[in-house]
Amino acid sequence: MKTQLYEGMFIINTGNDDESSRNEVLEEIRTELKRQGGSIESILELGKKFFTYQIKKQKDGYYYLIYMNLNPQTITKLLARLKLNGSILRQLILKIDEIPKPEERKINHRENSYSSKPSEPAVNEEETKKQEETDTPDTPEPAEIAEAEDTPEPAVEQEPVETTEVSVEEIEKKNTPEVSAE
Repeated sequence: MKTQLYEGMFIINTGNDDESSRNEVLEEIRTELKRQGGSIESILELGKKFFTYQIKKQKDGYYYLIYMNLNPQTITKLLARLKLNGSILRQLILKIDEIPKPEERKINHRENSYSSKPSEPAVNEEETKKQEETDTPDTPEPAEIAEAEDTPEPAVEQEPVETTEVSVEEIEKKNTPEVSAE
């Protein structure tokens, strides 16, 4: 039986914040993996995080990243069995080629997100300082704003529109279908 390496992200219900209850859920995941012929390579606890929106009436959850070997044909059975567990709020399992090295993983607690690759600064700091020195402010001075408010808008000339007077009777006559008397 050929196995594939997978990365699984699991969000576990905080419940009563008891570590033993979280360990029980992890043990259930471990036993289900063994039942399906898989094995766990490593488990990373990413900690308790608050959700942007509620998931199953919960405001927060414990995140676990689990690297596992599993037969690709049994992945759907595993997902179905884990969905029955009420303590697992969300799960996502992805196929990967290799487990990222610890120095390649970066957990950004400030942004409340996980990234497997280290982030790089978007702009060089020296370039930013040089640009700040040479840039002129885009916002107008208060005097410029006052002058602009005092200046009246130029009038826009409109072409005259041709109008014709029509009586109500003529409109009704046009809209009423003619009935022929035969």
